Amino acid sequence: KTAVATGAELVGYSGFSTSNYLEQPANSAITSLTSFAFTGWFKTTMTGNGYIFSIGGGNAHARGISIAANSGVLYTWDPTNTQDLFTRVVNDGSWHQVTFITTPTTRVVYIDGVLDSTIAVSAYTTPADSQYRVGVFRESTGTINNIFDGQHALQRFSATIPTAEQIAKIYNDEKHLFQ
Repeated sequence: KTAVATGAELVGYSGFSTSNYLEQPANSAITSLTSFAFTGWFKTTMTGNGYIFSIGGGNAHARGISIAANSGVLYTWDPTNTQDLFTRVVNDGSWHQVTFITTPTTRVVYIDGVLDSTIAVSAYTTPADSQYRVGVFRESTGTINNIFDGQHALQRFSATIPTAEQIAKIYNDEKHLFQ
């Protein structure tokens, strides 16, 4: 862990690898979700694909949100809908807040408190043995890859979907912590 800025009390976490990542074991709070929201801050200049977080387990591929190697924008992937790219470049070495909302019919991304994209999707069911992982993606074979090369801070995952106003307020309240 490292301070997010010189003199800051808030720390960011980094150093993710195939054997060093955060994981919450499978439980009904994860596996019963049809809609959820992830909010967190990250900073990176990575040039490869790297997952901010993913949910998956067993013989099923994970789903989650990642940085796209070729464009530096966020993307989401799941086995039903495959890959959906969002629009704003975020691998610029600055701290960004992302709120990722998934429902049975949409994927929505807010970056720095502002709506980036809404994408229509087909329903996707979370596998019964899914784990929540930070900083990596788990293949259906069990292989851990797509390591996030950067820092994370202030992450939260919820079954409660925030409004656009709440997302903007969270961003505006927290951005001062990164100075």
